[in-house]
Amino acid sequence: MSSPKHWKAKHTVTVNSFSRAGIEELFEVANKCKRAVKSHTGSNEASAEDKETVEKVMNSCKGLVLACVFYEPSTRTNCSFTAAMYRLGGSVVQVNSTGSSVKKGETLSDTVRCLECYCDILVLRHPSKGS
Repeated sequence: MSSPKHWKAKHTVTVNSFSRAGIEELFEVANKCKRAVKSHTGSNEASAEDKETVEKVMNSCKGLVLACVFYEPSTRTNCSFTAAMYRLGGSVVQVNSTGSSVKKGETLSDTVRCLECYCDILVLRHPSKGS
């Protein structure tokens, strides 16, 4: 499974970052992923085509690293992104304000620039609006 090419390097801060068609497309891909995760039980009842689709979805992030950068606590958001990345075959790096160089005065932009060297996808939860 491949995500639409126009999503690459897209920064999403609010839902307003998407057009209505873009939101519908996002939900379509999300539903495809959800169905694949649910059917990833190893059952032999699925057709070869369905198994191939499930396998593509379950490996769509293989070799990719997600950075979950949380400067404020959020159990559900952090766990949902982490679980999704693992289910799609990727790995996760966790960063929070107490265990990062922010304690030494590093700016958010410096942290993000540094993480860009190590990670393919970045999720940021920060108390400042628009960060």
